[in-house]
Parts: sequence; C-alpha cells; structure tokens
Amino acid sequence: MSIFDKINKRLSDNLYRHGHYLTDPHAKDHDKIVEMVDDLMEFVKEDAKKDVRGKVINLIRRHKRHDVEI
Repeated sequence: MSIFDKINKRLSDNLYRHGHYLTDPHAKDHDKIVEMVDDLMEFVKEDAKKDVRGKVINLIRRHKRHDVEI
C-alpha cells in the first residue's frame, strides 16, 4: 500500500467517523465532546478511565469557548 493510499484511507475513515458533525449543523455539542473524550480514553489506565472521563468532560463544559465550534 502506497503512502497516498494510507493517507486516503485514514482521511476516509476519519470522515466516516466524524463527518456527520461536519455536515449536521444540529449535532449536539455534548455528543461531540463525549465522542472526543472517549477517543482519548485509550491513553488512560483501565482502572482510572471512568473517573478521568468524567473530569475531562466537566472541564470542557466549564471552560468551553462559545465562539468555537467543536
């Protein structure tokens, strides 16, 4: 597989995964935030995931800039 095929595959996968947020202006911020945080949880130890996930979501909600689309 060439480098361009790899890049194309990654871009396509990413678009399929997150594309509805780009095309759906009514997608809820909460859903976007939860999905992004869930993607990051793979870097957190298994026994701490629930606690860390809740703290990160609350931090984002408290400090989210309202002039920025997620």
